[in-house]
Amino acid sequence: MAQTTAQKANMNINTPKLLVKLLNQRNQIFSLATDKIRIGRGDDAELILPNVSVSRLHAIIEKIDGVFWIRDNGSQNGFKINQRNYKEYCLKSGDEIQIGAFSLVFLGERLEDNFYRGRSVIYLPQYDPKVFQSSEDSTFIMSNKDKNMLSRKTGLLHNGCITLPDGRFFYPEDNPISFGSKAVIPVDGWLVFGIVAEINWNKSKHILTKKSWICAIKVNGKSISSIELQIGDQIQIGRTFYTYELREGI
Repeated sequence: MAQTTAQKANMNINTPKLLVKLLNQRNQIFSLATDKIRIGRGDDAELILPNVSVSRLHAIIEKIDGVFWIRDNGSQNGFKINQRNYKEYCLKSGDEIQIGAFSLVFLGERLEDNFYRGRSVIYLPQYDPKVFQSSEDSTFIMSNKDKNMLSRKTGLLHNGCITLPDGRFFYPEDNPISFGSKAVIPVDGWLVFGIVAEINWNKSKHILTKKSWICAIKVNGKSISSIELQIGDQIQIGRTFYTYELREGI
Protein backbone atom coordinates (compact mmCIF):
# COMPACT_ATOMS: atom_id res chain seq x y z
CA MET A 1 0.00 0.00 0.00
CA ALA A 2 1.36 3.41 -0.95
CA GLN A 3 2.37 5.68 1.94
CA THR A 4 0.28 8.78 2.53
CA THR A 5 1.94 12.21 2.73
CA ALA A 6 1.31 12.24 6.50
CA GLN A 7 2.96 8.82 6.92
CA LYS A 8 6.01 9.93 4.95
CA ALA A 9 6.27 13.12 6.98
CA ASN A 10 6.00 11.16 10.25
CA MET A 11 8.76 8.78 9.08
CA ASN A 12 11.01 11.73 8.31
CA ILE A 13 10.34 13.31 11.72
CA ASN A 14 11.19 10.16 13.69
CA THR A 15 14.13 8.95 11.60
CA PRO A 16 17.71 10.25 11.64
CA LYS A 17 18.64 11.38 8.18
CA LEU A 18 21.24 12.86 5.86
CA LEU A 19 20.55 16.09 4.04
CA VAL A 20 22.19 15.64 0.64
CA LYS A 21 23.41 18.93 -0.82
CA LEU A 22 23.85 18.99 -4.59
CA LEU A 23 25.36 21.86 -6.56
CA ASN A 24 22.71 23.81 -8.49
CA GLN A 25 19.97 21.36 -7.50
CA ARG A 26 17.41 21.13 -4.74
CA ASN A 27 18.56 19.53 -1.48
CA GLN A 28 17.32 15.98 -0.87
CA ILE A 29 16.88 13.66 2.12
CA PHE A 30 18.26 10.17 2.71
CA SER A 31 16.67 8.46 5.73
CA LEU A 32 18.93 6.35 7.98
CA ALA A 33 16.23 3.72 8.38
CA THR A 34 18.64 0.88 9.24
CA ASP A 35 21.53 0.64 11.69
CA LYS A 36 24.18 0.23 8.98
CA ILE A 37 24.48 2.21 5.75
CA ARG A 38 27.22 1.68 3.18
CA ILE A 39 28.14 4.80 1.17
CA GLY A 40 29.82 4.60 -2.21
CA ARG A 41 29.69 4.83 -5.97
CA GLY A 42 28.91 1.15 -6.48
CA ASP A 43 25.45 -0.34 -6.90
CA ASP A 44 25.85 -2.45 -3.74
CA ALA A 45 25.92 0.67 -1.52
CA GLU A 46 22.72 1.69 0.26
CA LEU A 47 23.58 5.38 -0.30
CA ILE A 48 24.88 5.65 -3.85
CA LEU A 49 26.94 8.75 -4.66
CA PRO A 50 27.56 8.31 -8.40
CA ASN A 51 30.68 10.36 -9.05
CA VAL A 52 34.30 9.43 -9.71
CA SER A 53 35.45 11.36 -6.63
CA VAL A 54 33.72 8.66 -4.54
CA SER A 55 35.13 5.11 -4.16
CA ARG A 56 32.92 2.10 -4.92
CA LEU A 57 32.52 1.47 -1.19
CA HIS A 58 33.76 4.69 0.38
CA ALA A 59 32.50 4.80 3.96
CA ILE A 60 30.08 3.17 6.40
CA ILE A 61 27.65 4.81 8.81
CA GLU A 62 26.68 2.49 11.66
CA LYS A 63 24.54 2.92 14.77
CA ILE A 64 26.41 1.64 17.83
CA ASP A 65 25.03 1.93 21.38
CA GLY A 66 22.45 4.50 20.26
CA VAL A 67 24.81 6.82 18.36
CA PHE A 68 25.89 6.95 14.72
CA TRP A 69 29.53 6.51 13.73
CA ILE A 70 31.01 7.06 10.29
CA ARG A 71 34.23 5.31 9.29
CA ASP A 72 36.35 5.27 6.18
CA ASN A 73 36.42 2.01 4.22
CA GLY A 74 39.89 2.35 2.71
CA SER A 75 38.72 4.93 0.15
CA GLN A 76 41.07 6.81 -2.17
CA ASN A 77 39.97 10.31 -1.18
CA GLY A 78 38.75 9.89 2.41
CA PHE A 79 36.21 12.27 3.92
CA LYS A 80 35.96 15.42 6.00
CA ILE A 81 33.71 16.30 8.90
CA ASN A 82 33.18 20.04 9.34
CA GLN A 83 36.20 20.71 7.10
CA ARG A 84 38.55 18.39 9.02
CA ASN A 85 39.90 15.00 7.93
CA TYR A 86 38.86 11.91 9.89
CA LYS A 87 39.01 8.14 9.51
CA GLU A 88 36.30 7.56 12.11
CA TYR A 89 33.91 9.99 13.77
CA CYS A 90 30.89 9.98 16.13
CA LEU A 91 28.22 12.05 14.39
CA LYS A 92 26.26 14.84 16.06
CA SER A 93 23.24 16.54 14.54
CA GLY A 94 24.37 19.30 12.21
CA ASP A 95 27.74 17.72 11.35
CA GLU A 96 28.62 18.19 7.68
CA ILE A 97 30.29 15.28 5.88
CA GLN A 98 32.28 15.98 2.70
CA ILE A 99 32.69 12.89 0.50
CA GLY A 100 34.16 13.76 -2.87
CA ALA A 101 31.82 16.14 -4.67
CA PHE A 102 29.02 15.51 -2.15
CA SER A 103 28.12 17.33 1.03
CA LEU A 104 25.95 15.43 3.53
CA VAL A 105 24.52 16.91 6.73
CA PHE A 106 23.66 14.48 9.53
CA LEU A 107 20.37 15.32 11.27
CA GLY A 108 19.22 13.43 14.38
CA GLU A 109 15.80 12.30 15.54
CA ARG A 110 14.79 15.21 17.79
CA LEU A 111 12.01 17.52 16.64
CA GLU A 112 14.46 20.41 16.22
CA ASP A 113 16.65 18.22 13.99
CA ASN A 114 14.01 18.51 11.28
CA PHE A 115 15.17 22.07 10.64
CA TYR A 116 18.39 23.05 8.93
CA ARG A 117 19.45 26.70 9.09
CA GLY A 118 15.91 27.68 9.97
CA ARG A 119 14.28 25.76 7.12
CA SER A 120 12.16 22.62 7.50
CA VAL A 121 13.56 19.55 5.73
CA ILE A 122 10.47 17.38 6.24
CA TYR A 123 9.01 17.85 2.80
CA LEU A 124 12.24 17.75 0.80
CA PRO A 125 12.27 14.95 -1.79
CA GLN A 126 13.87 11.60 -1.00
CA TYR A 127 17.37 11.26 -2.40
CA ASP A 128 17.61 9.91 -5.96
CA PRO A 129 21.15 9.12 -7.22
CA LYS A 130 19.99 9.61 -10.79
CA VAL A 131 20.03 13.38 -10.32
CA PHE A 132 23.82 13.31 -10.12
CA GLN A 133 25.35 11.60 -13.15
CA SER A 134 28.78 9.96 -13.03
CA SER A 135 31.25 11.15 -15.66
CA GLU A 136 33.49 8.03 -15.53
CA ASP A 137 33.31 4.46 -14.28
CA SER A 138 36.72 4.24 -12.63
CA THR A 139 37.88 5.53 -9.28
CA PHE A 140 39.34 9.00 -9.54
CA ILE A 141 42.15 9.91 -7.14
CA MET A 142 41.87 13.60 -6.31
CA SER A 143 45.06 15.60 -5.89
CA ASN A 144 45.50 17.72 -2.76
CA LYS A 145 45.00 20.78 -4.98
CA ASP A 146 41.68 19.36 -6.26
CA LYS A 147 40.57 18.50 -2.72
CA ASN A 148 41.42 21.97 -1.43
CA MET A 149 39.69 23.65 -4.38
CA LEU A 150 36.55 21.53 -3.93
CA SER A 151 36.59 22.19 -0.18
CA ARG A 152 36.86 25.97 -0.70
CA LYS A 153 34.13 25.99 -3.35
CA THR A 154 31.62 23.92 -1.38
CA GLY A 155 32.58 25.72 1.83
CA LEU A 156 31.77 29.08 0.26
CA LEU A 157 28.54 27.79 -1.27
CA HIS A 158 27.21 26.27 1.95
CA ASN A 159 28.76 28.60 4.55
CA GLY A 160 28.80 32.02 2.85
CA CYS A 161 26.10 34.05 4.59
CA ILE A 162 24.61 37.52 4.92
CA THR A 163 24.67 38.87 8.49
CA LEU A 164 22.19 41.58 9.52
CA PRO A 165 22.83 44.35 12.07
CA ASP A 166 20.61 42.56 14.62
CA GLY A 167 22.72 39.40 14.43
CA ARG A 168 20.36 37.37 12.25
CA PHE A 169 21.89 35.66 9.26
CA PHE A 170 20.76 34.14 5.97
CA TYR A 171 22.50 31.50 3.84
CA PRO A 172 21.89 32.06 0.12
CA GLU A 173 23.54 28.73 -0.86
CA ASP A 174 22.57 28.11 -4.50
CA ASN A 175 19.05 29.54 -4.21
CA PRO A 176 18.23 33.13 -5.21
CA ILE A 177 17.71 35.31 -2.15
CA SER A 178 16.20 38.79 -2.34
CA PHE A 179 16.49 42.09 -0.47
CA GLY A 180 13.64 44.57 -0.17
CA SER A 181 10.62 45.86 1.70
CA LYS A 182 8.74 42.58 1.13
CA ALA A 183 11.66 40.24 0.48
CA VAL A 184 13.45 37.48 2.40
CA ILE A 185 16.06 39.93 3.72
CA PRO A 186 14.50 43.18 4.99
CA VAL A 187 15.83 46.58 3.93
CA ASP A 188 15.21 49.91 5.66
CA GLY A 189 15.02 53.15 3.67
CA TRP A 190 12.76 55.73 2.05
CA LEU A 191 13.27 54.50 -1.51
CA VAL A 192 12.88 50.77 -0.90
CA PHE A 193 10.00 49.36 -2.93
CA GLY A 194 9.57 45.65 -3.65
CA ILE A 195 12.75 43.72 -4.44
CA VAL A 196 15.78 46.01 -4.76
CA ALA A 197 18.64 43.47 -4.89
CA GLU A 198 19.23 39.74 -5.26
CA ILE A 199 22.00 37.23 -4.60
CA ASN A 200 22.57 34.27 -6.92
CA TRP A 201 25.22 31.52 -7.15
CA ASN A 202 27.23 31.39 -10.40
CA LYS A 203 28.81 27.95 -9.71
CA SER A 204 31.83 29.51 -7.99
CA LYS A 205 30.79 32.74 -6.22
CA HIS A 206 27.75 34.51 -4.80
CA ILE A 207 26.73 37.42 -7.04
CA LEU A 208 24.95 40.50 -5.67
CA THR A 209 22.88 42.25 -8.35
CA LYS A 210 21.01 45.54 -8.13
CA LYS A 211 17.32 45.25 -9.08
CA SER A 212 16.15 48.83 -8.53
CA TRP A 213 17.46 51.93 -10.27
CA ILE A 214 16.31 54.20 -7.47
CA CYS A 215 17.66 52.43 -4.36
CA ALA A 216 21.37 52.92 -3.65
CA ILE A 217 23.47 49.76 -3.27
CA LYS A 218 27.11 49.91 -2.18
CA VAL A 219 29.78 47.31 -1.45
CA ASN A 220 32.72 48.55 0.63
CA GLY A 221 31.58 52.11 0.03
CA LYS A 222 31.36 51.86 -3.78
CA SER A 223 28.14 51.87 -5.78
CA ILE A 224 27.60 48.67 -7.76
CA SER A 225 25.21 47.20 -10.29
CA SER A 226 26.55 43.62 -9.99
CA ILE A 227 29.53 42.16 -8.11
CA GLU A 228 31.07 38.86 -7.02
CA LEU A 229 30.99 38.93 -3.24
CA GLN A 230 34.17 38.35 -1.23
CA ILE A 231 34.32 37.25 2.40
CA GLY A 232 34.26 40.34 4.63
CA ASP A 233 32.46 42.58 2.12
CA GLN A 234 30.40 45.34 3.74
CA ILE A 235 27.11 45.82 1.91
CA GLN A 236 24.83 48.85 2.18
CA ILE A 237 21.32 48.68 0.73
CA GLY A 238 19.14 51.67 1.52
CA ARG A 239 19.90 52.51 5.14
CA THR A 240 20.72 48.93 6.16
CA PHE A 241 24.24 47.50 6.44
CA TYR A 242 25.10 43.82 6.01
CA THR A 243 28.25 41.70 6.09
CA TYR A 244 29.06 38.80 3.78
CA GLU A 245 30.98 36.27 5.84
CA LEU A 246 31.87 32.62 6.18
CA ARG A 247 29.82 31.07 8.97
CA GLU A 248 30.06 27.34 9.51
CA GLY A 249 27.46 25.21 11.23
CA ILE A 250 23.68 25.42 11.45
